[in-house]
Amino acid sequence: MKFTKLFIFLLVSVTQLSYPIPQYYCTSADKEHFELLLNLIGSIHKTNFGNLQEIAVFDLGFTKKQCKLLQTINKVQVYNLEKTNPQMFERMLTGPTRKVRGCFTWKPVAIKQGLELFPYMLYLDAGISVLQPLDTLFEHIENKGYFLVDCGHDIACRLTKNVLHNIINEQFSEHKHHLLSPNALSISAGMQGLSRKVYDDYVLPIYQLSSNISIFEDDGSSPLGLGAARHDQPLYSIYANIQNFDISLQGWIPLESKNNPLDPIHVHWDSQALLPETSIFISQNGMRYKFKDFIKFK
Repeated sequence: MKFTKLFIFLLVSVTQLSYPIPQYYCTSADKEHFELLLNLIGSIHKTNFGNLQEIAVFDLGFTKKQCKLLQTINKVQVYNLEKTNPQMFERMLTGPTRKVRGCFTWKPVAIKQGLELFPYMLYLDAGISVLQPLDTLFEHIENKGYFLVDCGHDIACRLTKNVLHNIINEQFSEHKHHLLSPNALSISAGMQGLSRKVYDDYVLPIYQLSSNISIFEDDGSSPLGLGAARHDQPLYSIYANIQNFDISLQGWIPLESKNNPLDPIHVHWDSQALLPETSIFISQNGMRYKFKDFIKFK
């Protein structure tokens, strides 16, 4: 009898232990952003290699040499993207001098394909750096279904007339008052933790919009003028608000788990606001960390 009770106690204790869950990452890059991509990979390898399962890299236009190098990196796989519109990989002028590939219509495709590969994942733009272990964040993504952070402004200031008329007025007119208010936060579309729980209502609708590049184009009609529209960002932000998703303010962010509260993580875009505990740095100058030195080759 005593042995049976001891066995049951040990069995319950073991099942209650929390083990780090597998980590899946997705990113996208081209030949111009290859060095930033290597920095991102190096930062993940340095901080999370043990629990890392795969970094899916979606090819927006690498050279053959760059592809060959990526194939030598541990836990990295390169994937082609479905071409949902004719201009998806073309460098297009957006703003007075800035050029971007396909007005970011490729990102909804990459995110959709990523969730067809993995049950959950953290999508990161190539300019981002991971500075700390992210075990608690991945547990949060798996349990809650998503993880989104704000980008410092509302939706309305970046809306083109095309998005206003064809998305908000045509599809979400009953939510227009909220979507155009200062309370409708815009998300940081370059960092999204997503699971298949949000595939049908969040991921798939924006993927379907990627076939119409005019929805993503900056035509100069946003309130802040040419160069201010953020292509995919307003679209993701609209759908996140429609779904009533929690959008965390950058800084210290509390996380959730099934049974216990998790330690908060620190996420920020401003290098002046970084702390020794910062987990993710959302920036285009991540190369200054020289994390590519930590890449583990096959």
